Amino acid sequence: MYKLIASNLFIFHIVSCGNAPATKSGEESKHSVDYRPNLELVENCTSAEESALINQLNNIRNAAGAPAAVCHTKLTKMTLLRSSYLTQNPQVALSHFEDKRLKGFKGRTLRERGDKSGIDNQNFWLSEGLGGGLQWPDVLAAHINSVYHRSPLLTPSLKFVSYAPQVISSMASIAVEDLEPAMYPSPDETIDQVEFLPGFETPNPWPAKLKTGTPISVHFPRVYIKRKLRKQKSQGVKVEKFSVYFENMALEGKIIATASDSQVEESDVFFIPSKPLKRGTKYSVRVNLRYEKRSFIKNWSFTTKN
Repeated sequence: MYKLIASNLFIFHIVSCGNAPATKSGEESKHSVDYRPNLELVENCTSAEESALINQLNNIRNAAGAPAAVCHTKLTKMTLLRSSYLTQNPQVALSHFEDKRLKGFKGRTLRERGDKSGIDNQNFWLSEGLGGGLQWPDVLAAHINSVYHRSPLLTPSLKFVSYAPQVISSMASIAVEDLEPAMYPSPDETIDQVEFLPGFETPNPWPAKLKTGTPISVHFPRVYIKRKLRKQKSQGVKVEKFSVYFENMALEGKIIATASDSQVEESDVFFIPSKPLKRGTKYSVRVNLRYEKRSFIKNWSFTTKN
């Protein structure tokens, strides 16, 4: 279980459960193989806020090199019920486990709630992020400007996303797919976030509650089916090089990958600068990574806003 505080008034939690949903209806099966942005599908979300969040997330994913995500009827149903439960029971707003003695109970665990909403936990990885106190743009920004919360939203394997007050739910495919890794910040992007305050995710990605630079990350598509078939655990991303430069001077920081932090998704690797990034500055990134049998050697740059 992870948690994140974006401000004094806002607390996030996120939880994932393995092997999540195969869709059964013809409509959702069609979505699972359609990676192109489809505004009609997004507009069929149940609220303007949900549609707006997914559109904004897809802007980020498109820049990062990841396929678009869309709404999913059963995921939205589960998210709305979850939001209702948290609204009725504010005393447990930060718990991923529901209490059957409370109003709106739909299942103790995320997997149970998915099952009751008709989500088959065999072909997808189901994740849930909890938050409150902010509007959806700040909720999404807090997820992206983090370590553990960024992973479910920027993995290339993500297919479906849903949002309701206090809840972001997502479904990532476990099928082996030939997708390119996603990068954040993306090449030639200008970002507003320059700092990250560790200490509010569990486990803590940084040893102290000191402001650091916003994390830079690479996300490979996940390989759950492949791992399951060969009956051995993936070794995660192997890092030959992951450096960030300002005027040809390498920044000090910490690399977080599966080998150094078991809570990071096996297909992700992060570099956290030890100090906040400077405003109005261009940074260069150089990586040499290996995941499964795929090598990823890439140089790119991004800029921070003035």
